[in-house]
Amino acid sequence: MRRTTWWWGLLALSCGGSGAPEACPDDLTWETFGDAYMTSWCTSCHHPALQDTLRGGAPAGMNFDTYDEVAALEVLIRSSATGEQARMPPGGGPTAAQRDRLLQWLDCGLPRQGGDTPPACAPGTVAGPLQISTGADAERLCTEGSTVQGDLQIAWSGSIDCLCRVEGSVEVTAGGTVELPNLAVVTEGLEVVGNPTLQTLQAPTLQSVGWLEVRDSGLGRLQLPDLSEVQQALILEQLPLTGTLALDEVTSVGSLSLRTLPSLSRVGLSRLARAEGSVRLVEVGATELLAGPLQIVSGDLEICDNPALRSISALDRVTTVEGSFTVCRNDALQRLALGGLQDVAGDFVVIDNPALPTSEVEMLAERVTVVGEVQIEGNGP
Repeated sequence: MRRTTWWWGLLALSCGGSGAPEACPDDLTWETFGDAYMTSWCTSCHHPALQDTLRGGAPAGMNFDTYDEVAALEVLIRSSATGEQARMPPGGGPTAAQRDRLLQWLDCGLPRQGGDTPPACAPGTVAGPLQISTGADAERLCTEGSTVQGDLQIAWSGSIDCLCRVEGSVEVTAGGTVELPNLAVVTEGLEVVGNPTLQTLQAPTLQSVGWLEVRDSGLGRLQLPDLSEVQQALILEQLPLTGTLALDEVTSVGSLSLRTLPSLSRVGLSRLARAEGSVRLVEVGATELLAGPLQIVSGDLEICDNPALRSISALDRVTTVEGSFTVCRNDALQRLALGGLQDVAGDFVVIDNPALPTSEVEMLAERVTVVGEVQIEGNGP
């Protein structure tokens, strides 16, 4: 991932333009605009009453019929339904003026009714790159605004309550606990690399990042309950994370690498619907994997060296692997149960899984169209 040259020393703040529109009219609300827009252009696919075959490819659980659901997916709506590259709805429909109005409503903080304002995200943009190394630096940032336009390094343990958006990357080098209670968007990377003293990172409202890279660090607790979109890579490697890794709001990733996480008991990715690159689960201690409606892996699918994993049936909706399919050295693995798998564009490799019946593997290999080599050996009776 890209590395940043930091401006060390005192935090240099300069107030730029506003991070919010100059005027947010009281009549631009969910009640007067947002609800009707979603009904007109979105809920014909994104509605909980629709069965899978009637959703037009919309992921299960991604619904826009209530305010809370729309607010939780604000970042995804902004990136897919506004601007020149808008791709939703897939058949077109809204005029440019209607899309501009939607963007204005989002920029105003999705007011539910007249007079609503975002509670912590005040107008104001601060120029980066910045380093926050003391509480005074954090307070100084909060006097200027809630958006950092540029890269940000956090070298101070504490809570930065006013930070809502970073139009750049965020690197955490602080130890102890770092809390970012109102951060919603990081347009580039959120990185914690080679930091043995950081124990807890909390960003409970973070919805979208360019990439997430947390590795070779002492992090034991990572809280990202609202994260829904990772545009590039999601990398969690060589960490003492314990308990459940809850990434159940993530719907799309560029690629996914969970590697050397021996103390995890569960991995939750229950809404994952799109992987634009490889998916790797290697040396993870979890006994259970919860995956979402993922159908296509646009790269390799690798599940290896997971000593307690008993089944990968959570991936039963995957139909296509556009790279190689590898399942290896999973001592407790008893079932594949990949009833949806149809095509593997690379090699099909299932080896050295002593509890996995060879007959199940052979039946799967016979049913699936494999472009590359097929290797089946060292599995159970």
